[in-house]
Amino acid sequence: MVATIDTLKMFERLKEADLSDKAAKEIAEIFKEVIEGRLVTKKELDESLLLTENRLMTAIENTEHRLTTAIENTDRKLTKAIESTDHKLTAAIENTRHELKADIEKSRSELELKIETIRSDLELKMGAMKSDLELKIETMNKDLELKMGAMKSDLELKIEATRSEIDKSKIDTIKWLAAMLVAQAGVIAAMVRIFWLFGK
Repeated sequence: MVATIDTLKMFERLKEADLSDKAAKEIAEIFKEVIEGRLVTKKELDESLLLTENRLMTAIENTEHRLTTAIENTDRKLTKAIESTDHKLTAAIENTRHELKADIEKSRSELELKIETIRSDLELKMGAMKSDLELKIETMNKDLELKMGAMKSDLELKIEATRSEIDKSKIDTIKWLAAMLVAQAGVIAAMVRIFWLFGK
């Protein structure tokens, strides 16, 4: 009797069980040899299974030992690396803190000096601007007073001329009204006379 087995599938399943590639490959080959060999009697099968079990246990123990050793070595290396990195980071952070503190102090001093310089410049400029504005305002006030005086005199002359023209217009209007009244009186008298003559 001949049997076959999918060693690749078994290999993958053994790897999923956290066995190393070497151990998984060896176990898969063992199963392949056992199953694909001729199974003559139950005794031979039992002996083969026992042998396979022993070989599997040995392979598992060897793999477990190698994994334990590798984990311990890795743990020691990681611990040392972490401690070293922690020490380096602490020193770097401390150095950076001192450097930043020094830079901040330097920047603050420079800023204070610049602020004081700007304040002094602004005070000087504001003083000059104030004096200039006061002078301009004074000049404008004088100009306005002169212009307002000239405008006042001009307005007074115009008002006086307008008043004279109005008075003249009043006189002319009165004369015209008087002439109109005289003319109307003459017309009325003539009409009355005509009516009187025709009434006879």
